[in-house]
Amino acid sequence: MRKLLVVVIFVVLISIRVLYEIFVAANINAEKRIAIKIPTGSTYADVEKILKQNKVLKSELTFSLVSLMKHYPDKVKSGYYVFTNGMNNRQIVNMLRAG
Repeated sequence: MRKLLVVVIFVVLISIRVLYEIFVAANINAEKRIAIKIPTGSTYADVEKILKQNKVLKSELTFSLVSLMKHYPDKVKSGYYVFTNGMNNRQIVNMLRAG
């Protein structure tokens, strides 16, 4: 019984850490600011490519997870975007969705 309790606590702690990394931790790979342009007619795949080419994100995987959860692939908007140090995935996706 004690071993089960230790395993459950371990799993809960790992889950909390993973959720923190996905939703709360900063995901901008810059000390100051990074500006990008998303051209008219861009798809979600284009946005991912632009972000990767400009080395905007620390973790593309966590960005993709939040993007899918917030239905961003269906709501890509063109424009100029400025990413600042400390932005998390939710803030990034919300900004990109707002246009």
